[in-house]
Amino acid sequence: MASYYCCIRPADVAHGHPYLVFDCQGELHLPLIVFAKEAHSRLAPSSVKKYLTGILPWFSWLETDGWQVQAGRRWDDPPETIRGAVREYLVGQLQCRAKPCKGGGEWLETTEEATNRVRILLSGLKLFYRIAKARGYYPYANPLVGPFTDPVEAARAQLAQDGDPPRMPDISGVDEPRRTGRLTDSYFLLKDQWIPQVVADTSLPQKILDGGRVLKQQGKAWGLREECLVCLLFETGERVSEIMTLTLGDWESRGLKDTAWARNKGSRRWRAKFVRFSEETVKLLTRYFDTERKAIDPHGYSLDDYLHLAQRGAIDLNTVQLFLSKQGTPWTVASFRANYWKKACVEARLDVDIHQARHWYVTQALAVIHEDARRGKNTVERGLEELIAYMHWRSGEQVLRAYNHFYQPTHHATTQNSIFKKLRHHSRQNTQKGVPRKKNRPSTRSSPASKTPAQGKERLQDGATLYEFLIGTGGYHGESLLTD
Repeated sequence: MASYYCCIRPADVAHGHPYLVFDCQGELHLPLIVFAKEAHSRLAPSSVKKYLTGILPWFSWLETDGWQVQAGRRWDDPPETIRGAVREYLVGQLQCRAKPCKGGGEWLETTEEATNRVRILLSGLKLFYRIAKARGYYPYANPLVGPFTDPVEAARAQLAQDGDPPRMPDISGVDEPRRTGRLTDSYFLLKDQWIPQVVADTSLPQKILDGGRVLKQQGKAWGLREECLVCLLFETGERVSEIMTLTLGDWESRGLKDTAWARNKGSRRWRAKFVRFSEETVKLLTRYFDTERKAIDPHGYSLDDYLHLAQRGAIDLNTVQLFLSKQGTPWTVASFRANYWKKACVEARLDVDIHQARHWYVTQALAVIHEDARRGKNTVERGLEELIAYMHWRSGEQVLRAYNHFYQPTHHATTQNSIFKKLRHHSRQNTQKGVPRKKNRPSTRSSPASKTPAQGKERLQDGATLYEFLIGTGGYHGESLLTD
């Protein structure tokens, strides 16, 4: 696939442009060439190369991604459009999560592996648009600068007010260093390392479904389509974008049963894996196709109608989207998130992002793998290999290491159970030694039959339960997953 690329120029060229940059059509891209020249006068050559090669993949993605091409997005669009494109690239390509800041802008949470790429991309794009605006290539305000620059500048002016006494340099150690915190006008702000949410609440899918059913009782939009999508998200562990792009051909090629072919992130729309769901969801999906979907289908076709047409070669089932909007067009992630998912979560009194359905699936799968290993049904290694293969992770071991902040202490919790038993045993012995024994005193030791309930209760405190008691359900330190 075509992409942006650059060629380094000799240092002694008269025009002073250190790089030539070409777009996806092989034509020179003058704004990027000028950006490299201007950046070269401000930064070290290694930094210029790092910034240039760091932002070119975003330009390539903007011109080759199907959704961006369909939306007609360009690098010189207005700031809000550019921010949306950068956000989608960060979330979809670099596995970031974006949350709005109270004072404006957005927080970004990313993995350890992607942190450096995200920093370079944001810094490079911010500098590119600053230079492009200064040279007349971009007619709007810098999209990578937030709408809160005035308060930042006011704070900087306050710090530099004339009334401050002269200060020695911080390195001298004479005056106490200033502790003002970082002031920035960047729209996207990078938080600390992202840790996968460990969603231990097994009832989370049902809570969201119940929230949607409350919406339905109130006469608001919620039906079979939303039920199908929520069930598929939690049962398959797939990304919402991968579920939304499923076609009837993906399902029919697997026999219209409990599996379907799906695209994976980075597979460039090729079917790279299959997803599996329950028989109940198969029935729900079939009913949706023949009722709600048929009512909004541009042709009014049922499932059997499409299958008959495909048998005669009159239609390609790979062009038939499973999920349609109310207007009969392909349903979008943005529409589902804003109009259905968030509203159902509000009714269920939850604060849950759609991507947490994927974390929920992985968390539950790992719990089952370790439980089966304790029962001798399978080994942890074999279970993890099967999970990596199903999720189609390119760096499966790295992904699973990110979840170890939950499961390594869970394993240690089993050891702690033994420690707790020893403590109780010695405490009981010390108590008995400290009490003088009287003649004909009834025995305080319980019979074997009376021990059974207590022993059973101890067994119920398995590693996962004990670990939840110790530190909670995981995720970002200091943040809670569910809110009342």
